Amino acid sequence: AVGRHEAPGTLLAMGYAEPVAKSAVRMTFREPLAPEQINQIAAAVEESCTSLCAASTVHDASINVQAQLFMSNNG
Repeated sequence: AVGRHEAPGTLLAMGYAEPVAKSAVRMTFREPLAPEQINQIAAAVEESCTSLCAASTVHDASINVQAQLFMSNNG
């Protein structure tokens, strides 16, 4: 939920580490999406994340490792 700083219990129960779970973005849609719509959204999110990482002034290697681990498990 907006303003919450705890990791979502659902993601923790799925085995995600707390830092990864706390960085999750939840999206809700009114109607089910077609596979091509899901792929378009995933591509846009991935492109945005790549751009943000490239522009980031944070140089914490653990963030990149967590992101790479997530993408390899869910990509």
